[in-house]
Amino acid sequence: MGKQIIKVSPDEDLYLEWWSVVEAPIRVGTRAELAAYLNEPRRGEVWPTEEEVERRLRQADETGSSAHRPFGCTWGSRGEMYQQRGFLPRARMAEFARRLLDDIDAEPDGLLKPLEEQ
Repeated sequence: MGKQIIKVSPDEDLYLEWWSVVEAPIRVGTRAELAAYLNEPRRGEVWPTEEEVERRLRQADETGSSAHRPFGCTWGSRGEMYQQRGFLPRARMAEFARRLLDDIDAEPDGLLKPLEEQ
């Protein structure tokens, strides 16, 4: 699936950019911070237009995820696999995102469900 933008809760201006390759968030921030980052050209990458970035953020605002349905961590989804170490439930995304704001290398200790429960 690649990268998706996840809005951590309907009432909070906090987003994760989740990369399925590493099964983890690679960026955390407000809507404005993510928009600025996503609109910034990066060497070796094809970057989206401002309209594409806005469309992805708007979809995350509306559904919880910028990913195309039925994929993605939408409001009604169970959550996401985290580095083959466990499952991060949707209801715990906001708490993990707040930890990442304090320390981008933070771990989701105590937030993961064991894989065998899935």
